[in-house]
Amino acid sequence: MNKDVERARVVSAGVDGHVQSAFSFDVFKPHSPQALCQLIGLNWVSLMDLQQKGLLSFDPRELSSLSRAQEAEMRFLGRLVVAGCCGNVLSALLSGLKQPYAYNLDRMYYDWTHRQWRLLEDTEHLETHLEEWLDELVAWGDLRVLQQIQKLVDESVTELESRQRGAESRFSPVLVMRGAGEGL
Repeated sequence: MNKDVERARVVSAGVDGHVQSAFSFDVFKPHSPQALCQLIGLNWVSLMDLQQKGLLSFDPRELSSLSRAQEAEMRFLGRLVVAGCCGNVLSALLSGLKQPYAYNLDRMYYDWTHRQWRLLEDTEHLETHLEEWLDELVAWGDLRVLQQIQKLVDESVTELESRQRGAESRFSPVLVMRGAGEGL
């Protein structure tokens, strides 16, 4: 398992009773399990199936409202199920993760090539994948796609340079000099 993914995990209540998390909620309003099911599009039978298989760490029938960690767990597993993951696919996706599966799915993604979860801000591998993809496009002789990529990169560089020039001009001191004979 990629240990960085643990930073996307919501943990249970701490000693002082406050829920700690690897990401912050601006405002947490507890949902009932039924309301959260409706919100994420998960049917109740599927939620009960997750609980019976031991994937969900709590029994939602016994709760009137969810803690942050319980809600994160329900959202994580529920989104996978709603997306169509079940059986062996769900088992493969969950292997390597720690139970309870209280992960923030908005901060991570599944890297199918390496068969592991990664944090979205974990971008080291993206440059490697980009280079590999560009090498493949060259090997395939796909000039059209390479030209489209070049155009997008050129436009992005131009836009960024323009933004930086604009920022520099707003913060750069303007020097006005008077010279002899210039009429100023």
